[in-house]
Amino acid sequence: MRDATRGVGGVAAGASAVAAQHGAVRPYWAQAATLTTLEACETALRENTQRLLQVVETLAAADLSQTAVAPWGKTYTLAEGCMLHHWNLTYHLGQVAYIQLLYGDTEYH
Repeated sequence: MRDATRGVGGVAAGASAVAAQHGAVRPYWAQAATLTTLEACETALRENTQRLLQVVETLAAADLSQTAVAPWGKTYTLAEGCMLHHWNLTYHLGQVAYIQLLYGDTEYH
């Protein structure tokens, strides 16, 4: 299996360029620029997921119909927004599984 961290440095370099361009307007790019290892990516994912869950747990049922605009400009209800993280992880899990299959790894993990 290939080294999964090979692409991480390139992603961090690209994020650094975006962070420099957008500055404090998009703080998530600044964090992405610091994620130069697979371990750093995993730690950030786990920490940010925990923060998301803490916010979701404070929402009342009435809050879920309110809308918010995502950083990429699309408007979602908070109910939809709560599910975005799940669907994003599911999508990327499928990508990883497909790449594993392309490399001949047919075992179920």
